[in-house]
Amino acid sequence: MAFLGLAVLFTSVHRAHAYSTYRYFVINHAVVESQKSSDGKPGKIEPRMEAIGNVDLYYTIFGVAAAVACLANGFVFFCRRSEATRVT
Repeated sequence: MAFLGLAVLFTSVHRAHAYSTYRYFVINHAVVESQKSSDGKPGKIEPRMEAIGNVDLYYTIFGVAAAVACLANGFVFFCRRSEATRVT
């Protein structure tokens, strides 16, 4: 559970950092907040900045993989441990 919690925490930190970076760019006029794309539709810069590096996907995959590895390790340890304590 700790690995899943860390994955959620790191994803939230990444989103907060992306938003603060977006606001910094808007305040300093590096990015226009209501920008339009070439076809006339409104541009969505904030979600694109969140997707930089595709961290949301990577943190989720790594968190789940680490949790599964820990559960598998515990399962193997307890299964092997019960066999090793048998007296014949």
